[in-house]
Formats: sequence, structure tokens, C-alpha cells
Amino acid sequence: MPPLMLPARGSNLRRRRLLVALSIAASALGVLVGSARADEAPALGDGVVTLRYERQRTISEGTGLLEGYAEASIERGTYTLERRLGPDATPLVELDVVRATRHQGANACRFAEEQRRAEVELSTRIHRGASELDDAPGAGASTWLWIPPSTPAGASVRVLAGALRVERDVDLEVGNTTISTILASRSEQGERDAPPGFLGEAGRFRRETSIEVWFDEASGYVVRAERWEIAENERAAFEERDVYAIVDAPYLPASAQSLWVPVAPCASAERGAPPRWPWLLGACSIVLVALGGLVALRRRLTGASP
Repeated sequence: MPPLMLPARGSNLRRRRLLVALSIAASALGVLVGSARADEAPALGDGVVTLRYERQRTISEGTGLLEGYAEASIERGTYTLERRLGPDATPLVELDVVRATRHQGANACRFAEEQRRAEVELSTRIHRGASELDDAPGAGASTWLWIPPSTPAGASVRVLAGALRVERDVDLEVGNTTISTILASRSEQGERDAPPGFLGEAGRFRRETSIEVWFDEASGYVVRAERWEIAENERAAFEERDVYAIVDAPYLPASAQSLWVPVAPCASAERGAPPRWPWLLGACSIVLVALGGLVALRRRLTGASP
């Protein structure tokens, strides 16, 4: 071969080596980027994440037709999140929730336990099919349990069926410590029905609602969620508050965790057990009849007229 071809061959060889090196570097960078995105997802690998929570819902501050009306319920439960692949190889997170609720209102107590399951697509955070949510549609609702921790300030993030605006570096006091969080919130106005038991009597209410959800800044998992609502019309007004608090989770510092105690069922009297006074009255009647018989018998035995 002509000597002049040797430098060109060496140059091509160096170029090919450089391209190979760049390709390897790009692949490695892609792996790193993919790993960084995967780190934002809950339940890495085959791991399982367990979250224990407490929820309190109250209706209070009733006026007008709802003067003195109040309701309260407490719910405690456990979420288990496990990452897996769906039949179409789509990354999913499977949610299992076990919860118990005790509701007190209108001089009655109701207790219920349930276990529900749902799937969430990891890339979209949207529920697939059946949802563990009570009020939101499964097909259109996103999970409220986590958001990508890289979500920037000012961004809009989907939580349940609505869009919330993001703030970063928000301090939240939890237990005996302060946690740096990502806050997603929104305020809205609309209408709603009266509380149960007053439907058709109090009419529709104008409402102002504030929704705030705090996520752990490092992991993106939920720490606390609140919904506060003021409802009023010409005949009545009331306030409703709904608060979720994570009390035990692997991403919370020990000083932010609290003792988780299962919800106690209603007492028998609260469940609507029959009052005791009819039974006591019947017992007293039997005693009085027996005493009367003993007095009559004694008179006969002593010769006294009955």
C-alpha cells in the first residue's frame, strides 16, 4: 500500500476509537440518568415501602339551620407499596391499604374495616383500573403518596384529580423536629351539598376550599395533607377539615414518628344498644310482686285478714 495511506488509516482508527469511547460514555451517562430517574420512584427494585397514617375529619362551627351540628371521624391505616412490572412490561407500583374508621355524629357511632388494592403507573402516577380512593375516579386520579423529588418550584403537579402548584424548601414541624418539604397547594371556589342528614333541607352551599400537601423533599413521599373548607348559604354555614398525617415511615426521622394505635371499635352503647331502663323497671316490678306475696302470706299465717 502507498505510504501516504498509513497516516489516513491511523487517523480513521483513532476516529473510530474516539467514537466508540463517546458511545460508551453516552451509554454510561444514559444509565446514570436512568438510575437518577429510577431513584425518584417509590419502592426501588423488589423492595417494599410501608406507610402508616392517621386521618381526622371534622365538621364544626355550624350556624343557622346547622347550629350545634358536629361530626367527627378518625381513620388509621397502613399502605404497602411494592414496585413491579405489569403484563405489558410497564413499571407499576402496587398499593395495598388496610384501614379502620370510626365515625361519630348525630348520637350514633359507626365502625368499619376494609382492605383495598390499586395499581399506579410509575411514569404517570395515574391509577390503573380500580382505585383505593373513595371519591376520585380511578382512571383519572393520580396518586397522592409521592411526587418526583426533582419537581421544580412553580411547577404544576397532579394530585388526585386536580393540579397543585409547587413550592420548595418549605419547613414543616412534625413531632419534635422540622422537615424540609415540597408543598403542593391550591385554593378553589364552588358548590357542595349539605352534610348527611340535611340533604334537601339546607339546600346547596357556596364553598371555599384550600388544599395543601407536603412531600418529603429528599424522597418525594407524602408527609401531611390537609383540606379545609368553609361552606355557607342564606340558611346555614359550617366548616369541614380533613387531615392526613404520616406517623410511621422509613423516610421520616425518628423524632418525627409517633405511636400508631389501631382505631377502637364503637362501644356497645354507642352502637345503638337498647336502653337499660326497661330491663330495670321489669326487675323492680318482679321484686315488688314477690314482696307483696310474702306480706300476704305472713298475714294469713298470723291470722290477720288479707
